[in-house]
Amino acid sequence: MCGGGGGDDKVVVQEPTPYEKKLVELSEKRLKEYEELYKPFENEKIASPNIS
Repeated sequence: MCGGGGGDDKVVVQEPTPYEKKLVELSEKRLKEYEELYKPFENEKIASPNIS
């Protein structure tokens, strides 16, 4: 989304389009479902420094 370089540090804030809002809504829902599915396994998993 964001091109590197450019040199101007002005950030233009735009209103998200309905499409973008729907995209965010869906991805948040998916994330919640994912967390519900995999939370029980979190405790059994060995913590890895690679996972943030």
